Amino acid sequence: MNKLAIKDNLKKYFSGLKPRERKLLILMVVVACLMFLKAVVPNISELNNIFVSQNERLEKAKKAIEQSERIVQKYLNLKEKQALIEKKFEKNEGGKEGHLSYVDSLKTPDMFDFAIGAQQDKEFGRDFNQVTFKINFKASSLATVMNFIKKLENEKRRYLISELSIKKAYQSFTVVIEVNSIEKKQGS
Repeated sequence: MNKLAIKDNLKKYFSGLKPRERKLLILMVVVACLMFLKAVVPNISELNNIFVSQNERLEKAKKAIEQSERIVQKYLNLKEKQALIEKKFEKNEGGKEGHLSYVDSLKTPDMFDFAIGAQQDKEFGRDFNQVTFKINFKASSLATVMNFIKKLENEKRRYLISELSIKKAYQSFTVVIEVNSIEKKQGS
Protein backbone atom coordinates (compact mmCIF):
# COMPACT_ATOMS: atom_id res chain seq x y z
CA MET A 1 0.00 0.00 0.00
CA ASN A 2 1.20 3.44 -0.74
CA LYS A 3 1.14 6.45 1.51
CA LEU A 4 -1.87 7.99 -0.15
CA ALA A 5 -3.97 4.85 0.40
CA ILE A 6 -2.99 4.71 4.09
CA LYS A 7 -3.85 8.37 4.52
CA ASP A 8 -7.27 7.85 2.91
CA ASN A 9 -8.03 4.80 5.09
CA LEU A 10 -7.12 6.77 8.25
CA LYS A 11 -9.38 9.66 7.17
CA LYS A 12 -12.28 7.26 6.58
CA TYR A 13 -11.70 5.55 9.92
CA PHE A 14 -11.43 8.88 11.79
CA SER A 15 -14.53 10.37 10.12
CA GLY A 16 -16.48 7.21 10.95
CA LEU A 17 -15.88 7.71 14.69
CA LYS A 18 -18.29 9.45 16.99
CA PRO A 19 -17.18 12.87 18.32
CA ARG A 20 -16.51 11.42 21.80
CA GLU A 21 -14.36 8.62 20.34
CA ARG A 22 -12.44 11.17 18.23
CA LYS A 23 -11.60 13.18 21.37
CA LEU A 24 -10.48 10.03 23.23
CA LEU A 25 -8.31 8.95 20.27
CA ILE A 26 -6.62 12.39 20.07
CA LEU A 27 -6.09 12.36 23.85
CA MET A 28 -4.62 8.85 23.65
CA VAL A 29 -2.21 9.88 20.86
CA VAL A 30 -1.11 12.96 22.86
CA VAL A 31 -0.55 10.86 26.03
CA ALA A 32 1.38 8.26 24.02
CA CYS A 33 3.56 11.02 22.51
CA LEU A 34 4.22 12.49 25.97
CA MET A 35 5.13 9.09 27.38
CA PHE A 36 7.48 8.49 24.45
CA LEU A 37 9.13 11.89 24.96
CA LYS A 38 9.51 11.25 28.71
CA ALA A 39 11.20 7.92 28.04
CA VAL A 40 13.47 9.21 25.28
CA VAL A 41 14.43 12.73 26.43
CA PRO A 42 16.48 12.87 29.70
CA ASN A 43 15.10 14.64 32.70
CA ILE A 44 15.59 18.41 32.41
CA SER A 45 16.86 18.72 35.99
CA GLU A 46 19.44 15.98 35.36
CA LEU A 47 20.55 17.82 32.25
CA ASN A 48 20.81 21.04 34.24
CA ASN A 49 22.87 19.28 36.94
CA ILE A 50 25.25 18.00 34.28
CA PHE A 51 25.82 21.54 32.96
CA VAL A 52 26.26 22.97 36.48
CA SER A 53 28.79 20.28 37.36
CA GLN A 54 30.65 20.86 34.12
CA ASN A 55 30.78 24.63 34.78
CA GLU A 56 32.14 24.04 38.31
CA ARG A 57 34.89 21.78 36.98
CA LEU A 58 35.69 24.34 34.28
CA GLU A 59 36.04 27.13 36.87
CA LYS A 60 38.32 24.95 39.05
CA ALA A 61 40.45 24.16 36.01
CA LYS A 62 40.69 27.88 35.09
CA LYS A 63 41.82 28.75 38.64
CA ALA A 64 44.40 25.96 38.62
CA ILE A 65 45.74 27.18 35.28
CA GLU A 66 45.98 30.77 36.55
CA GLN A 67 47.79 29.64 39.68
CA SER A 68 50.15 27.47 37.62
CA GLU A 69 50.88 30.42 35.33
CA ARG A 70 51.75 32.61 38.36
CA ILE A 71 54.02 29.92 39.79
CA VAL A 72 55.76 29.40 36.46
CA GLN A 73 56.21 33.17 36.02
CA LYS A 74 57.66 33.50 39.54
CA TYR A 75 60.01 30.59 38.84
CA LEU A 76 61.16 32.16 35.57
CA ASN A 77 61.75 35.51 37.30
CA LEU A 78 63.83 33.82 40.01
CA LYS A 79 65.82 31.88 37.41
CA GLU A 80 66.46 35.16 35.58
CA LYS A 81 67.68 36.80 38.79
CA GLN A 82 69.89 33.80 39.51
CA ALA A 83 71.35 34.00 35.99
CA LEU A 84 72.15 37.68 36.51
CA ILE A 85 73.88 36.93 39.81
CA GLU A 86 75.78 34.03 38.27
CA LYS A 87 76.86 36.25 35.36
CA LYS A 88 78.04 38.91 37.79
CA PHE A 89 80.15 36.38 39.67
CA GLU A 90 81.21 34.37 36.61
CA LYS A 91 84.73 35.81 36.73
CA ASN A 92 84.94 35.90 40.50
CA GLU A 93 88.52 34.93 41.14
CA GLY A 94 89.13 32.87 44.21
CA GLY A 95 92.68 34.06 44.65
CA LYS A 96 95.55 32.01 45.99
CA GLU A 97 94.45 32.36 49.59
CA GLY A 98 91.11 31.42 51.06
CA HIS A 99 88.41 33.88 52.05
CA LEU A 100 89.22 33.78 55.73
CA SER A 101 92.95 34.33 55.17
CA TYR A 102 92.28 37.24 52.86
CA VAL A 103 89.86 38.93 55.28
CA ASP A 104 92.32 38.39 58.13
CA SER A 105 94.98 40.23 56.09
CA LEU A 106 92.72 43.33 55.94
CA LYS A 107 92.79 44.02 59.67
CA THR A 108 94.71 47.04 60.90
CA PRO A 109 96.40 47.82 64.23
CA ASP A 110 93.49 49.97 65.43
CA MET A 111 91.13 46.94 65.19
CA PHE A 112 91.06 44.54 68.15
CA ASP A 113 89.17 41.42 69.25
CA PHE A 114 89.17 40.46 65.57
CA ALA A 115 87.45 37.10 64.90
CA ILE A 116 86.18 35.40 61.78
CA GLY A 117 83.40 32.81 62.09
CA ALA A 118 83.46 29.48 60.32
CA GLN A 119 82.88 29.55 56.60
CA GLN A 120 79.62 27.97 55.43
CA ASP A 121 79.22 26.79 51.85
CA LYS A 122 75.80 26.38 50.30
CA GLU A 123 74.91 25.35 46.77
CA PHE A 124 73.81 28.22 44.55
CA GLY A 125 72.51 26.87 41.26
CA ARG A 126 74.29 24.16 39.31
CA ASP A 127 77.70 25.74 38.87
CA PHE A 128 78.12 27.98 41.92
CA ASN A 129 78.48 27.90 45.69
CA GLN A 130 77.51 30.64 48.11
CA VAL A 131 80.17 31.19 50.77
CA THR A 132 79.02 32.87 54.01
CA PHE A 133 80.98 33.89 57.09
CA LYS A 134 80.80 36.49 59.88
CA ILE A 135 83.47 38.96 60.93
CA ASN A 136 83.46 40.38 64.48
CA PHE A 137 85.79 43.08 65.72
CA LYS A 138 86.10 46.28 67.69
CA ALA A 139 87.54 49.45 66.20
CA SER A 140 88.75 52.67 67.73
CA SER A 141 87.06 54.88 65.12
CA LEU A 142 84.25 54.83 62.59
CA ALA A 143 86.76 55.71 59.87
CA THR A 144 88.56 52.42 60.57
CA VAL A 145 85.30 50.52 60.16
CA MET A 146 84.49 52.33 56.90
CA ASN A 147 87.99 51.71 55.48
CA PHE A 148 87.68 48.01 56.29
CA ILE A 149 84.28 47.81 54.56
CA LYS A 150 85.62 49.73 51.55
CA LYS A 151 88.57 47.30 51.21
CA LEU A 152 86.19 44.36 51.54
CA GLU A 153 83.80 45.63 48.87
CA ASN A 154 86.54 46.65 46.45
CA GLU A 155 88.05 43.15 46.51
CA LYS A 156 88.06 41.42 43.11
CA ARG A 157 86.26 38.45 44.68
CA ARG A 158 83.12 40.56 44.96
CA TYR A 159 81.98 40.14 48.49
CA LEU A 160 78.42 41.05 49.39
CA ILE A 161 77.68 42.39 52.84
CA SER A 162 74.35 40.87 53.83
CA GLU A 163 74.32 42.05 57.44
CA LEU A 164 76.08 44.94 59.13
CA SER A 165 75.83 45.93 62.77
CA ILE A 166 77.82 48.81 64.26
CA LYS A 167 77.31 49.69 67.90
CA LYS A 168 79.15 52.34 69.88
CA ALA A 169 80.33 51.21 73.29
CA TYR A 170 82.46 53.58 75.37
CA GLN A 171 85.53 54.54 73.30
CA SER A 172 85.13 51.89 70.56
CA PHE A 173 82.75 50.52 67.97
CA THR A 174 81.61 46.90 68.05
CA VAL A 175 81.15 45.61 64.49
CA VAL A 176 79.48 42.45 63.15
CA ILE A 177 79.55 41.89 59.38
CA GLU A 178 78.03 38.92 57.57
CA VAL A 179 79.77 38.44 54.23
CA ASN A 180 78.62 36.41 51.23
CA SER A 181 80.45 35.54 48.07
CA ILE A 182 79.38 33.50 45.08
CA GLU A 183 82.07 31.41 43.42
CA LYS A 184 82.25 28.75 40.74
CA LYS A 185 82.34 25.18 41.94
CA GLN A 186 85.60 23.33 41.45
CA GLY A 187 85.60 21.69 38.00
CA SER A 188 82.78 23.88 36.59
